[in-house]
Amino acid sequence: MRANRSLKSALIARKNTENGEATLEFIGLTALLILPLLYLIFSLAQVQNAAYAANSAAQSAASLYAVGTSPARVNEQIEQLQRDYDLDIPLEVSVECGKCTLGQTVWVRVVARANLPGSNLGNRLANQLSIPVEARFVSVIVRKTE
Repeated sequence: MRANRSLKSALIARKNTENGEATLEFIGLTALLILPLLYLIFSLAQVQNAAYAANSAAQSAASLYAVGTSPARVNEQIEQLQRDYDLDIPLEVSVECGKCTLGQTVWVRVVARANLPGSNLGNRLANQLSIPVEARFVSVIVRKTE
């Protein structure tokens, strides 16, 4: 009977020493699980932003070349899109149009790089922690300016 009482008092004493530990464990585990999830969400948002920028730039450049806009005006449009989408790394644009005559097709390829969150800590890191996103657009030349 005495052994039973001493066991009971030992269990009660042990229970009293663990007050509040479950709350701390819950907060710690929640932080360990939620912080990487938030980083993943922000990273995917950056990649999606770069994809939208690349797609818009490719479509705009091909459409402008198709109606005979000067390359300087096309570059202005691409720079404006880069500012609109708040991209840190410049867009890489390549244009192929063969003979560039009426009825020919113009192919535009744009590569945008999505910076991952935290990559702005250093220039060397920014290049290593970026994900390239590519977009292509084809259009027919309907008007050519001299």
